[in-house]
Amino acid sequence: MGTDPSPTTRTPRLAGAWVPPVALLSIGAGALLAVFVYPLVLLLAGIVLVAASPLWTPAERSLAVLGLPLIIGAPLWATLITDLFRAGSVTGGVWGFVVPACVGLGFVILAVLWIRGRAAHARLQASA
Repeated sequence: MGTDPSPTTRTPRLAGAWVPPVALLSIGAGALLAVFVYPLVLLLAGIVLVAASPLWTPAERSLAVLGLPLIIGAPLWATLITDLFRAGSVTGGVWGFVVPACVGLGFVILAVLWIRGRAAHARLQASA
């Protein structure tokens, strides 16, 4: 009675096509701008979405929840720490390589997780 699909054909919650871009871009933006309050809210919201969504494997979840914010946010926090201790002249030469490498690696991880999340969404849609 009614049009409610049976529980076996219903897709799980937080498995929509909107989850990978929203969750991963929230983590990326939150990690890049984590010194401000609102990006921290984005970071936490993205982490909750990734952790609660069935679109990623446990290894992918841990990479998104732990690795992505640390890699993308590392240059920001390292810059703040070196400025705090006035050690900018010691790290100045390496900084031109470290910052783009960390941010670039973070965005490669973000793209891979986004593609994996979209593929998992497509698999769930095909099986439903």
